[in-house]
Amino acid sequence: MKKLIFKKNKDFTLLKTNTNKFYGGKDKFLLGFSLIELLVSIAILVVVSGLVFFNQAGFNNSILIENLAYEISLTIRQAQSYGLQSKEFEVGSDIFMIGYGVYFDMDNNNELILYADGNSNHLYDGEGGNDRIIDTLKMTNNSIIEGLCIGDPCSSVEELNIAFIRPNPTAFINYVAEADEIEICEIQIKSVRDERKKIVVNKIGQISIEEVE
Repeated sequence: MKKLIFKKNKDFTLLKTNTNKFYGGKDKFLLGFSLIELLVSIAILVVVSGLVFFNQAGFNNSILIENLAYEISLTIRQAQSYGLQSKEFEVGSDIFMIGYGVYFDMDNNNELILYADGNSNHLYDGEGGNDRIIDTLKMTNNSIIEGLCIGDPCSSVEELNIAFIRPNPTAFINYVAEADEIEICEIQIKSVRDERKKIVVNKIGQISIEEVE
């Protein structure tokens, strides 16, 4: 191994007159990655990045379906609040003693309707009936209502009404006219990535969000 040789100039500063070389004559500072090492590093980076993005997408989807479940629950709670407050049927109508409800229909499983129950029959009679649509909640991100069911054990139905009328906070759960008294119902929702939640409503007006087994 060669020694570093220095000499003093007129200003008594040290100058390097010979470079030190190692590793078979290659300058130490010129060494770097080989092509194979570079390709392996890039491959590892791509795999790790892909896993992070995939998990992030799944996490975001889970949050979105949970937010939708809460939004549906809040819409049902809003109908309950309107029923207890005796919200006026229409401005200037002086009609207060009516019910309010939420209507689900599997033929339109990407939306639900918040309505004023004009004839207080605890059913949504459609735009041609005595009821009035207050709001329509559209499902976001291609999520849908996957199923509606009533009772325990749960039996599937194609339509579902959850209505409230003063002075009681109890829920009137119906799917057809003159239905037997129903104690509990479920609204099952599904995201585009098959994430699922269900909203459970019982007769005493309790609302909960649960996992689908």
